[in-house]
Amino acid sequence: MNLARADLRSRFEATSLGVLWSALNPAMTAVVVFVVFGRVVRLGVENYGLFVLAAVVPWGFLAGSLSQASSALLRHRALVGQVRMPRAAIVFAVTLGNLPSLGIGLVLVALVALAQGGSIGGWLLWLPLAVVTQIALVVGAGLLAAVATAFLRDVEYLLAAGVRAAFFLSPNLYPIDRVPDQWRALYLMNPMTGILEMYRAPLLSGEGPAGSVIVSAVAISFGVLAAGVAVFRAFEEDLDDHV
Repeated sequence: MNLARADLRSRFEATSLGVLWSALNPAMTAVVVFVVFGRVVRLGVENYGLFVLAAVVPWGFLAGSLSQASSALLRHRALVGQVRMPRAAIVFAVTLGNLPSLGIGLVLVALVALAQGGSIGGWLLWLPLAVVTQIALVVGAGLLAAVATAFLRDVEYLLAAGVRAAFFLSPNLYPIDRVPDQWRALYLMNPMTGILEMYRAPLLSGEGPAGSVIVSAVAISFGVLAAGVAVFRAFEEDLDDHV
């Protein structure tokens, strides 16, 4: 917990608005996307501003956590080399350090929904499952990224490019029903598809996503977590020599 607090403090201590940037960043992104795709291109999605905001907030948590997790062992190499502690705790602390940002962003989502006359009761019931599933995915992917970056520094930059591409290949800016049928099964293999639906569907339609979407997202996310833990344990003894 101390490491998570220190990591959070180091990211915002030199800014004037501090952790409020956690809400401002996704809000500004949502405004730009809303203007471009809601007013200029006109995708025709109802309540498009909230639709985008409810996706951009959790996506920001994913992108920020993975970016920091990939370099976490390198940034904390003193701890890796000198302190006897589970190395995975460093990566886990990065995820914990991003949870306040996610929380503030979700509060913003709730306030926008209420301001538009919507109800958040059903959304709040789905929120714990969405958050826990995403944490499992982020921690698992973060462990894999941290190990890969320790052995090959280029991974940090490849990951950043991959996350940017994945943003457009995931239903952040468009609903899943706009994806052609022949591609939809492939989209559902992306766990963020189901996670985004868990964050967004109860807010916009009052109903949860389809059961198959939930099962796929949960199974793949926890599968990634299991893979991340297994790979990290397999290479943990060698990390001291590479960071």
